[in-house]
Amino acid sequence: MNNHVLAAAGVTAGYNSRPVIREVDLTIPHNKINVIIGANGCGKSTLLKTFSRLIRPSGGQIMLNGKAVSSLPAKQAAQIMGLLPQSPTVPDGIKVADLVARGRFPYRRLLKSMTTEDFKAVEEAMDIMGISALADNSVDELSGGQRQRVWIALALAQQTDILLLDEPTTFLDISYQVEILDLLTDLNRRRGTTIVMVLHDINLSSRYADYLFAMRDGSLMACGTPQEIITPQLIKDTYGLDCIVMEDPVSASPFIIPMGRHHS
Repeated sequence: MNNHVLAAAGVTAGYNSRPVIREVDLTIPHNKINVIIGANGCGKSTLLKTFSRLIRPSGGQIMLNGKAVSSLPAKQAAQIMGLLPQSPTVPDGIKVADLVARGRFPYRRLLKSMTTEDFKAVEEAMDIMGISALADNSVDELSGGQRQRVWIALALAQQTDILLLDEPTTFLDISYQVEILDLLTDLNRRRGTTIVMVLHDINLSSRYADYLFAMRDGSLMACGTPQEIITPQLIKDTYGLDCIVMEDPVSASPFIIPMGRHHS
């Protein structure tokens, strides 16, 4: 189990001097699966990028264990937090094992070969994601679901205590979505990895998350367990959508049934 505490303290951030998130205060529960939800453009991905230091806040601070993340050396921060961005670019012709090995960068010494520990971390990451048999395959040849498992394996090879994932199930069919979320749950339970991810599907978010953060227009609307915060009013306030909330018959988590104009 890890005890790293990641928090946003009055964070304002955006692009080209235009704020997208404003004065966000939140603390990520460690060793838990945390999901950020909200409508398109509400600031979910911007918040995740700010946590990972891809975006520098124009106000406030991202804090790690009570210290500003910006004060940490890049390699030290990369040994604690790993990021899987949205739609990462695959280098042409790269093999699966070679791409996963890039996750060892924070531990590599300049001009030094990979160590036995590095190779072990790569093999373990591929094993966890079930892609060991694909090690010598070109990433270009893989299906969308296989490719996403490779990217997550790269993040796992980094052996961080906190894993940030921006829409890891986007563009995948439902079977792959469930598979990826099951694998991330396995990782959380096996290693105690703190997982923070952006998801679009409210019902899958509710089923898999220990903790939810709901955003609207760059601000935090609500946070808590799915059972605590998922209500028809929250969905109306966050998405502008009328719905019924029932109990998921599989997980007993809240389950959203949208109304729509033609079926209300």
